[in-house]
Amino acid sequence: MIREFDLIILVPSYHEAVGLARLMGLRNTIMPAGELSLRAFLLPQHQLTKEFKFCLVQIGVGEDYPRRVIKELTQVYKSRHYLLTGTAGGINSKYQAGAVILCEEILSDEGLAVGKLKLADSWKHSEFWECGSIVCVQRVINSVAEKQELQQKTGGACVEMEGQGCLAIMKQLQLEANFHQLRVILDDAQTPLKFEIGGLIDYQGNLHWGNLCRLIITKPMILKDLFKLKHISKKSLQSLSVALLRFVQVLKSA
Repeated sequence: MIREFDLIILVPSYHEAVGLARLMGLRNTIMPAGELSLRAFLLPQHQLTKEFKFCLVQIGVGEDYPRRVIKELTQVYKSRHYLLTGTAGGINSKYQAGAVILCEEILSDEGLAVGKLKLADSWKHSEFWECGSIVCVQRVINSVAEKQELQQKTGGACVEMEGQGCLAIMKQLQLEANFHQLRVILDDAQTPLKFEIGGLIDYQGNLHWGNLCRLIITKPMILKDLFKLKHISKKSLQSLSVALLRFVQVLKSA
């Protein structure tokens, strides 16, 4: 197993990690990291180059478990860049589902600056993404009213749950690496989530099959919304994979 990378891509959920890996041509593997065995994805051996090596790692959702993963991961593997990516909820009506946001600044749910991310001027003008602030909260934002309230407080482009914790642990560990965040909007500002999506994913980022079955049994009509979400998710990940491959090229040539 490679011990040094140029870029480690951090992805919260299994669904996102597998979807992106397939679209980017990466192969499944296991990365031992301290007490953890992490699901990861690498380029096939014959495609690895000496110039730029990257991998994709599933880190879990929320704040606590991703912090633990990064702490264990960075004790074993080194990287010049870490990129947090995945889907996010839209809160700004300017951006539709499928829009990719390159994070300039991470904000709290009160609009306070958590951390400003280093961006080269050339990155700010791209056909693959738009630059904006990303809000980090520790709850799923379901309703349109919640999205509007959060946007008014923060002025952010979208909302996620991992950025603040990932940035904090990297600062705590004093890593000599650059931290980036690239997100694709799954549900836009005008689209409510009709069910508690957070209850379907456990803290490690894996699908909670028991909760999914209970949801379908108690609300069979929800199947229509689940299939719709699956379709939107597939299209969003396609947009994100294109942007990720472009970002890899940008870092490689930097």
